Amino acid sequence: YWGDLECCVLDEDAPWIQADDLEAGKAIREALSLAVDRELILETILKGRGELAYGPLLQYNANPDLVDPSWELPEYNPDLAREKLAEGGYPDGFPIEMFMYEGGETDLPSIAEAIAGMWEEIGIDVARTQADEDVLDARLDEADTAGLAWVKLAGYSAEPALELGRYLERRDRDHKFLHPALEAGYEEIVVQPDRDVRFEATREMIAALKDDTIVITLFTADMVFVAGPRVGSWDPIPGLNAFSGFETITPGE
Repeated sequence: YWGDLECCVLDEDAPWIQADDLEAGKAIREALSLAVDRELILETILKGRGELAYGPLLQYNANPDLVDPSWELPEYNPDLAREKLAEGGYPDGFPIEMFMYEGGETDLPSIAEAIAGMWEEIGIDVARTQADEDVLDARLDEADTAGLAWVKLAGYSAEPALELGRYLERRDRDHKFLHPALEAGYEEIVVQPDRDVRFEATREMIAALKDDTIVITLFTADMVFVAGPRVGSWDPIPGLNAFSGFETITPGE
């Protein structure tokens, strides 16, 4: 299984890795994804303010260059999830720790709790840990995340290479996924002047992660701002998780 010994030593025996039987490990990762009812979480916790996402990390629905028309949204199918657990050698489930921390603009603890409950529905034994994100950061620094899951909120970067920089093996902290598609893709796009070529390579990376279920894709979450009647129009930068586009604000009548 992929990993960088200079960065992190992965638990080769983890149910979702199984270095001696990679297809079994992939079946477990698929089971964890199939068990998540994203639509329900989006409609209840986020009150419909967002969109289901097609792929992880780099895919952003509002930018068509980051969506391949052939992609389908992740499936919710708990019965198939149970079949995948058995296929992966864990018909009765296994233990996993869900780390819950406040995510600022989005209710990450509630999303994490919902996913934990959905995993329990298919037989996963979920232990919950609630702490500040600083505690998670320290565990990331020490590569002490074996058996750990958490919900990650990431802002959108207009250039995929900026976003990829957060996930490469030799960077400090951050959330590393140790997938060769990321390393190879980053090396390609960071020196590529042609935008169309960069985004084509990015779609290929998204597809590789999507098909291998290395990261469980969830959804985009809208950031809500309130504008009073004194504001006539406003065009914030799409996808930027900060107050933006000041120069576009016009006064109301």
